[in-house]
Amino acid sequence: MSTSRNEATSQSQLIRLKVTSEDAKLRLDQLLTARIADHTRSQLQRLIKEGRAHVGSKQGRASSIVQKGEMVTLEIPPPYPSPLEPEA
Repeated sequence: MSTSRNEATSQSQLIRLKVTSEDAKLRLDQLLTARIADHTRSQLQRLIKEGRAHVGSKQGRASSIVQKGEMVTLEIPPPYPSPLEPEA
């Protein structure tokens, strides 16, 4: 049985960040790395590349420079269940 995008989205984690003056002038991937501690920069860059990051209403790019007051939204999909079974 396949999972539709809507079902996956309903289980996704949505993170909203407001860019502060300390964060202004950072690249989008640097901002997310600094503010989201439980994901690596490469994981966050992959999510950005997949179109899951937005700055305001526009899709973000890793190299986008953020400005004070902008709203950054990141959708983190649920982890895929592992097909691996533990050995006895």
